Amino acid sequence: MNFESFAGNPEAKAQLSAAVDGGHFPHALLLEGPAGSGKRMLAALLAKAAVCVAPAGEKPCGACSGCLKAAAGAHPDIRTEGGDGAARSFHIDTVRELRDSAYVLPNEAPRRVMILAGAQGMTEQAQNALLKTIEEPPAYAVILLLTTNPDGFLPTILSRCVQLKLKPLPDSM
Repeated sequence: MNFESFAGNPEAKAQLSAAVDGGHFPHALLLEGPAGSGKRMLAALLAKAAVCVAPAGEKPCGACSGCLKAAAGAHPDIRTEGGDGAARSFHIDTVRELRDSAYVLPNEAPRRVMILAGAQGMTEQAQNALLKTIEEPPAYAVILLLTTNPDGFLPTILSRCVQLKLKPLPDSM
C-alpha cells in the first residue's frame, strides 16, 4: 500500500500494507489515537485504497477515477459520519442508516466504505445496532471506527475489529 502522504506510525503502516497488498482488507478497523495522530488522514487514505482499481501493491494509485473522486470527497461509495466528540453524541439513528447502507452494493468501486469519526461517542444502543454488520458484514463493506479512547466500546465490538493504535507524530514531522 502506498503511504506517501502519511508520516509516522511505521508499525501500523506495515500491518496495513501486508493486509491490503495481500488482498485481506480488514472489514472492520478501529483506529485509536490522540488528536493529531492522523486518524482521519489514515482513514481517508484507506478509503481511497479500498475504492482504487489499481493492482495490489499500488493502492491507492492517485490516478484512477476512484482515487480522484475519493480525494475530492465525492466518491459515492465512501461515507463519513461523526459524533461531535461529546459523550454519547453518535446516535443510533445515524448508525442504523449506516448499517442499512452497508448492505447496498457499491455504486462504482469494489468496496463500500463507512468512516465513523468520533466513534467513542456512540451510545450502547448505537454500538449494538452496528454489531451485526461488524459480525457478518457483506464481502464488500469496510467499516473504519476512529476513536481517541476505545474504553467505551462494547467488548463484542472490540473483539471483531482489527485494532491499530496510532502514536502522535513528533513535532519535527
